[in-house]
Amino acid sequence: MQIVNKIYTKLVLVYNITQNKDLDKSKELAYTAIRNTIGVLLFFAIIFIQSLIDLFITDFRIKRSDFPIYYLYLGLGIIIIGFIFLSKVYLKPNLEYFPNRETKNPRKLKRYFTGYIISLALFGGLIFIILRVLYIYLG
Repeated sequence: MQIVNKIYTKLVLVYNITQNKDLDKSKELAYTAIRNTIGVLLFFAIIFIQSLIDLFITDFRIKRSDFPIYYLYLGLGIIIIGFIFLSKVYLKPNLEYFPNRETKNPRKLKRYFTGYIISLALFGGLIFIILRVLYIYLG
């Protein structure tokens, strides 16, 4: 949770200082960004696990008579929807708002935000490439 608090604090600073939002709006935007980031990581982890199950354990075929694949996708959807509801209740990051060097240099905050977005995109692309390579060579 400490990592989430640090990222949350930096995102609040990004929205507050570089995008000229008030503190309440910055907190709301940062919370939404954190919740969506964890949701994206969870989604890609579930897709990765489902693909590994598909490749190594059982062979799912999409046919009208084959029901396990539909149950699997229904289960993945229930996990994601459950995460959305549970994160609204239990995910409460704390703002560790303290003046530091980054508040005086908004360019570092912009770089942090850009790096944050790029790292999420690279993570998703990496998972996609790994799964493609696994399906090509093992499928």
